[in-house]
Amino acid sequence: MKSLFSRRKKKTTQYRDSRPSGRQGGDVGRMLRGKPVREQEEIQRVLNAQHEQEVAQREKERQAVSVVADRERNMLAQISRLQAQLQEANDEIARARHMEEDLQKALRLAAQKLADSTSGGGGLRVELEEARSRVGELQIEVQTLRARLYGEKGVRLEAMAPV
Repeated sequence: MKSLFSRRKKKTTQYRDSRPSGRQGGDVGRMLRGKPVREQEEIQRVLNAQHEQEVAQREKERQAVSVVADRERNMLAQISRLQAQLQEANDEIARARHMEEDLQKALRLAAQKLADSTSGGGGLRVELEEARSRVGELQIEVQTLRARLYGEKGVRLEAMAPV
């Protein structure tokens, strides 16, 4: 029997070592004192850790959403600025096209006037050439008349200036 007792003693020693010294040990003692048992404490500790992790995860998600929202706001502002620049560029293009049309009209009018004046100037040149040839013909006729007058009457018209 001695061997059985010694085995039991070892077992009780194991239980005594696991209990706190000087107080009632185990879960029964904790329950009697109104304190939660070890399993409940462990569960509560795990739940608290999970809650802290969830809170930290929510905070990270909130920060990520905030960053994404800031980026989105910045992108929308950039898009708005680009749209305003595009509208300004389109307005500038429309003004440039209008000015180009006006310049083309003015250029056509100037070309028309130049063509008219050139053709009119050509007419004037023709008239000038006709007048010159007429003057030449009249000078020849005057010389012929002078020669005839000198030959018939012997009158010299040298004192008179040629026309």
